[in-house]
Amino acid sequence: MKNLWNAFALPGGAHMGTGREDLILLQSLIMANRPRTVIETGTYRGYGTICIAEALMDCPSRNHYLWTIEYKDSISQIAISNYHRCGIEQHPESSNIKVRFLTGDSGDPKYYQEFYAKYGEIDLAFIDCGNRLRAFEAMYPYLKEEAIVIVHDAWTRKASYSQWMDKLKESQKLYDYGIIPTERGMSIMRVRQLKNQ
Repeated sequence: MKNLWNAFALPGGAHMGTGREDLILLQSLIMANRPRTVIETGTYRGYGTICIAEALMDCPSRNHYLWTIEYKDSISQIAISNYHRCGIEQHPESSNIKVRFLTGDSGDPKYYQEFYAKYGEIDLAFIDCGNRLRAFEAMYPYLKEEAIVIVHDAWTRKASYSQWMDKLKESQKLYDYGIIPTERGMSIMRVRQLKNQ
């Protein structure tokens, strides 16, 4: 996880959106599930993006596609700079990872429509943006059956998290879900595609 730790030494490392414990868990989940297609919402300074890309390097022999969406262009530029400076692109294994940084509203379906048209269904999503429910609903039609959705800040935004989790449970769009008690809380869910029933 050398590149991940390098990221913390970069400017802005003291203002991470995702803590070390959460990033290690995220990386472990990526390595265990070996997704081909990944969406991240809420890029912030790019530490989650670096973590995901590094984990995908341990899933060789096929191409991986990672798109990350940040609402503010000024923040997105910091993330892009951090990604280029962390050294991950110097690894031979990184040639199989296609990363794209996008600026805009992660609740806009156009990003997921375009991703789906290029690469097919989304295997895994890491949701760390402001309006989590809106982002989930926008990407839902393009998520693979039993896709993994990881939601950050399940503890620190407990009220809003509980609200939208209740809505999702009622909608029956999830097979199972739970919260891993990291410092800020990571929720892991598997998606049920109602369109297939």
